[in-house]
Amino acid sequence: MELIENPLSIGSSEIYSHVNQLVSQNEIEVKTVSKFPIDALPKEYQKIILETNKCLNFPIDFIGTSLIYASAVAIGNTCNIKLKNEFIESATIYMAIVASPGANKTHPLNFAMKPLSNYDAESYKKYQDAKKVFDDYKQLPNSEKKEKESLGFIPPDNPIFKKCLVADFTPEALGDLLKNNPRGLGAYVDELAAWFKNFERYSKGSEEQFWLSVWSNKNVIIDRKGTGSILIVKPFLCVGGTIQPKVLKELAGGGRSNNGFLDRILFCMPIGIEKPYWNDDEINPKIIDNWHEIISNLINTPLSFDSNNNPAPTIIEFNSDAKKELVNWQKMNTDRANNTENEALKGIYSKYEVYAIRFSLILQCAKYASNEGRRDEIELESVLNSIKIVEYFIENVTRVLEITSNNIEALTAIQISLMESLPESFTTNQGLIISEKIGIPERTFFDYLKNEKMFSKLKYGHYKKNR
Repeated sequence: MELIENPLSIGSSEIYSHVNQLVSQNEIEVKTVSKFPIDALPKEYQKIILETNKCLNFPIDFIGTSLIYASAVAIGNTCNIKLKNEFIESATIYMAIVASPGANKTHPLNFAMKPLSNYDAESYKKYQDAKKVFDDYKQLPNSEKKEKESLGFIPPDNPIFKKCLVADFTPEALGDLLKNNPRGLGAYVDELAAWFKNFERYSKGSEEQFWLSVWSNKNVIIDRKGTGSILIVKPFLCVGGTIQPKVLKELAGGGRSNNGFLDRILFCMPIGIEKPYWNDDEINPKIIDNWHEIISNLINTPLSFDSNNNPAPTIIEFNSDAKKELVNWQKMNTDRANNTENEALKGIYSKYEVYAIRFSLILQCAKYASNEGRRDEIELESVLNSIKIVEYFIENVTRVLEITSNNIEALTAIQISLMESLPESFTTNQGLIISEKIGIPERTFFDYLKNEKMFSKLKYGHYKKNR
């Protein structure tokens, strides 16, 4: 597989034309076989994706999404993106890789997060050393402390463990962690089910509201028993992990499909991912080194503070061409949001507009960290590629809606397209021919045949439509 040399091979007019055509066909993009837009990422990212796919059997969708997530965490609060006054966004993303057990969804995420894990390990060693110095000094007799201080010795402060990743998701614990890590954090777990299942653990709705606010980077106040309240200014906290398809309905439960919570999650759920065979290909160590260097470049970007010692991210603005392109896409996206009667899609289209801005920031910083671009403005290329990624996630989320929808009448656009193309009754072979023309994989078509709201079996090899 060759590296894609021209990341702008698809012009914006083609994207808009394609999307508008699909919108007219029952509201949702109807591409079936998901293809992660590798060409939307910097060339160094493309090399990593293709090499890990070849040597480690990482599904392209999973490793591509994971690299984006790790980059967002590494950027943290160092910079924000400005569309206009009072319309400023961070790099915050909530991301879920959806696949059945054995589909190799965890290893790509572990690979992407390894440089951040290494950073935390090194930081913890420094913390332990500093803590020993502090504890040793604290245990000295007061007379000895005074003597040392009289000679110019400066007493050590109680050190703070600076880190990038967290696994404890209680708001109270995160409050202290965010306060001590103003640069921001990445919440990273293998199974995201553990995340949302704890939402009602303490006070009904309070933890969910915390995550809604953090996604928007709103100041958060956490009231704690016995120790008072804590204010987090400009909280930065990404969420990333994996989830099995059968658990998606639980994620949509508890009103989360109606309060905008589900709209904030980016789902990577490609079709046709299966457990791969092992191979003997060894990954080039240079690929691993390059990825660690890219993340190191992002982490080492300094964080600025205001006069109150609160984070003051560097503001990056769009150049005129990039802003014009984004505004044109937003008009198209607004039209499809206004034209759909599906309330779930309305929310997704609206929230994903925000992601179009955030991806522009992430991609521009990724280019800079890969020595492929600048960081003083958002360029047209970053916006065009951001749009590709957003459209990819819109395609993926329609499959999630198919699972989470409680409306028995609700079908996705690809299902509707299939239903409209099939005769009232048909044989399996007829259905396979038609579904192939639409772009539906054979396995997916057979899954649809088992869907009682779509089809009934007349006899062996013969079916009829139920609507």
